[in-house]
Amino acid sequence: MANQYFGDDDLITNTSARIPVCLCVDVSGSMYDLLPRVNEGIRELYEALAKEDATKDSVEVCVVDFSDDARVVRDFETVVGTSAPKVGPVRGCTDLAAGINTCLDLLDQRKDMYKQNHLDYYQPHLVVFSDGEPTSAYESARSRVQSLVSARKLTFLPIVLGEDAQRAAGVLREFSEKPPIKAVDIVGFFQWYSKSLATIGVSNPGDKVKMDTEGIKKWGEW
Repeated sequence: MANQYFGDDDLITNTSARIPVCLCVDVSGSMYDLLPRVNEGIRELYEALAKEDATKDSVEVCVVDFSDDARVVRDFETVVGTSAPKVGPVRGCTDLAAGINTCLDLLDQRKDMYKQNHLDYYQPHLVVFSDGEPTSAYESARSRVQSLVSARKLTFLPIVLGEDAQRAAGVLREFSEKPPIKAVDIVGFFQWYSKSLATIGVSNPGDKVKMDTEGIKKWGEW
């Protein structure tokens, strides 16, 4: 009996092992001055990934923004032949749990698609950007992240932004053992991150790949 395939054409024609990446961006009102740099960074990330053999067919990016609720800006896709999405405009408050839970649901759905199509995949990535404390309960999201990180089923990268970054850091520090990093150069983070994904892309799924902590010093601080 022939194999049955599910999902979009890329899951059928592109047999590369996937690196699923979900970008989860706070777009509450206080992010007004920061979003242009975030969007510039997302554009640079897409362009850099599309140029690298190690990432152009393997990295799939999903973008979610959140305020009073969560919105899927762009569902999972490889980056070749597509333009980068833009998050925003700013609106409302900071429902961190809505953003993170939406991303985790999308990652679960994407992993199921990989399994149905017999595709290998690397540990999923969830990158969260925020500049302040959540304005609603976030314990459900925290528990899910902690469980997945402990089971080595998720790479969680909390990035805090802006003048009041320590407020966001205090909450995101609860999610995993790795401390949040303040991005003093937001675009620099995305440049570093594209190189990190390229390093993963030349490894084998399941390999442990060390993060370039020295490179973090060029754009961020703990």
